[in-house]
Amino acid sequence: MAHHGGGGISSVCGNEKIEYIEQCDDGNRDNGDGCDEYCKVEDNWECSGSPSVCTQKPYCGDGECSAGETCAGCPEDCGECTTEETTTTTTTVPEEMPKTPTGAFLTSPTGMFLTSPGGIGSILVLASLLSLLYFWKKRRRE
Repeated sequence: MAHHGGGGISSVCGNEKIEYIEQCDDGNRDNGDGCDEYCKVEDNWECSGSPSVCTQKPYCGDGECSAGETCAGCPEDCGECTTEETTTTTTTVPEEMPKTPTGAFLTSPTGMFLTSPGGIGSILVLASLLSLLYFWKKRRRE
């Protein structure tokens, strides 16, 4: 019997009944089946019902390339990307689009055009570069 809380409230983990603070109860106190020895749902699992039936949720690192996972986001499950899987985005620029004094178009990482009169384009370019640097450093830490 597991005692939870105060005031004489108790629950029995492993009796196939979800009681008090139990998140699940699959009739045993085994770890690794979705409902752990304390009747808590384990990471990357979903449990429902009483007695609880638990199913493992797909996640990066589970050995299967599931829906929503890609070679770029989860190479450990989906394998390394090949050149055929790499894509290039091409943007068509309208003829009337203003250009810099050198004739080039400036764009941010999101594809926004950054040219404008009065030097505001330079400020936008600087802001975009700082934003890109911030996200690059953040991603390297992950």
